[in-house]
Amino acid sequence: MSVMYTAASFADSSLSTKSQFLRPRVMGLIERSTALYQHLDNAVENEIRPVTLGRKNYLFCGNHEAAQNMAVVCSLQATCRNHDVNPRDYLNDVISQMPYHAKASYEELLQLLSHKWKLTHPESVMTKTA
Repeated sequence: MSVMYTAASFADSSLSTKSQFLRPRVMGLIERSTALYQHLDNAVENEIRPVTLGRKNYLFCGNHEAAQNMAVVCSLQATCRNHDVNPRDYLNDVISQMPYHAKASYEELLQLLSHKWKLTHPESVMTKTA
């Protein structure tokens, strides 16, 4: 059973000296944990927002094959974002190389993955702004 503490929980003036000594520390801990929870909640919400918006947009793909194609493109975009690669540059380069990789080996295809591709294309690495 989880108990939620508030400032009113510690407002009793009949607290012992030891309790009065601990009260500000406990209140500070509660305030810090609440702030951390709100920060994490916002971070999680920001991460799932594209998924939620996408879910609504997927209703308008037209047919099942189009929805699968859109899922592949969205997955590629998310992978690029996670590896700090410009998705437009990455997709333009990889799609332009596709005719030359018809009989490519496994190792050659691995070089087209976004985290390895960015090592040979440093100009397409996205910088993070705070």
